[in-house]
This record gives sequence, structure tokens and C-alpha cells, in this order.
Amino acid sequence: MVDINHLSEKRAYLLKMCMHAIDRSQGQLLDIKIERIARDELLKYLAENKRSNQLRRLRIAWGTDIVADSWSHFFQTSPLLEEISLAFTYISNETVIHAGKYCPKLKTFNYHMRNYKDYFPLKRITGTENEFVIAITQGMPQLRHLELIGNDMTNTGLQAILDGCPHLVSLDLRRCFNINMDGRCGKQCLEHIKDLRLPDDSIEEEDYEYFYVFCCEDIECFFEMKESFNWM
Repeated sequence: MVDINHLSEKRAYLLKMCMHAIDRSQGQLLDIKIERIARDELLKYLAENKRSNQLRRLRIAWGTDIVADSWSHFFQTSPLLEEISLAFTYISNETVIHAGKYCPKLKTFNYHMRNYKDYFPLKRITGTENEFVIAITQGMPQLRHLELIGNDMTNTGLQAILDGCPHLVSLDLRRCFNINMDGRCGKQCLEHIKDLRLPDDSIEEEDYEYFYVFCCEDIECFFEMKESFNWM
């Protein structure tokens, strides 16, 4: 496992370190977690020369400038991938569909705060998130575990999940505040999902708890903290 984590002004140096660690795995890399230095060039590098062909688990937080073609190429070269976890990292609807096509063993998809950039300024487009969730169901109907913390989907998206991912064992809807769990969707979730996390459930154990809280509840306080701690 390679874990390249956290803040640094020397991102180019950390990027080289990460590439070196990937090379030392000699094509046997099973698990990689990258925070803040995930760039298009790194994903391309991981996909080249069969470096990712044994990869089972990919975790990226604050990935930037990763284009659709690079994602698609990576998925094509990672046929054994079982889990994708993304936080504050954009991935398109089409790319999600490709992930399911090229990675048939994929069982877990975790996506936290896909719309986080829309808080700067505050713009929320819930219809777009419904379309994204529908893309998940089209590309990954085999999923067993789905985590969508901070997603802006409505019950339209939730119903698509219930209809399109019939094998789900766990579903995490924390901070998905546009969902109404009182109706048919909520009843289906309670009846069919063994491990269900509801929109108001606690996120205290999450790595990025401070960001979820400030984005979803107190954006002005977030900006004050951002200045104090020089986040991002």
C-alpha cells in the first residue's frame, strides 16, 4: 500500500516520491491513497506500463485537473479494481459509466462532496447530481457498497439507486439533505438495505469532518477557518 498524505508546499517533490513508490511495487501495487497531489500526470503514470493492473483499491482526495481520457485509460488498465474512493475530486458521468465497464470486479464506490467547488460561490444544482447518480447505476449495477456523503441528489436519484443497484448491502446518504426519507424511497431503503446511513447521521469518524460541517452548515465560518489554517 502507498499512502501519500497531506499538506506540503513541495508538491512536485511529493509527486516524484509517489511515482518512485509506485515503481518500487514492480507492478504489484494493490492499494494506493493520494491526498492533495493527485494530478492528471500521476493518474496517467499509474496507468502506464501495467503499473495498475493488479490494483484493487484507489483512494484520492482533493484530486485536480484529472481529465476524462486519463480516467478512462486508468480504468482500462485496472481490471481488478474492487474499490474507488474519491473525496473533493471531480469525475464525470461518462467516466463513471466507463469505470463499471472496464472494472467488472468493482464492488465499492465512495464519493464525498462531488459538488464541493460549487460552494465557491454558493451554487447548488441538484438536477446535475441526479444525473450523476443515474450514471452510477448505469455503469455500476453490481455495486455492494455505495457511499455518497454530501451529494445533492433528490429522491429521483435515490430511487434510481434502489432500482439500478439491486445488490447493495450498504448505502451511506449522510449530508444528502435534499432527500426525503418519509416516503416510498425511505421505506424501500429500510426494507432492502442492511447497512443504511441516513442524511442526519453523524460524520464524526470521517477524515474530512471539518469540511463537511462547514460546507453544509456554516459557510462563513468555513472561510474564517480557511484563512486561519491556510487550508487548500
